[in-house]
Amino acid sequence: MNVLLKKIRLINPEQNLNEVSDVLIIEGKIKEIGNIKSIPNIETFEFENAICSPGFFDMHVHFREPGY
Repeated sequence: MNVLLKKIRLINPEQNLNEVSDVLIIEGKIKEIGNIKSIPNIETFEFENAICSPGFFDMHVHFREPGY
C-alpha cells in the first residue's frame, strides 16, 4: 500500500513534535516526513484538522461472549 498523507498534524510528545506535515507511506512503512510534492501513481489524501499520533489503543475491551 503506497499512500501520501498531505497536511496532517503530527503529534509526538516524546519527540516534542507538533506540526503540520506530509507523510509518505510505501509498502506499509513510513518512508518520509516533510514537505513532499505529489507523486504519480500514489494515492494521495488531503487532510484538514486530522491528527496522526502514536500510541492510541482501546483500554476498554472485553474478550468474552457474547461481546456486547
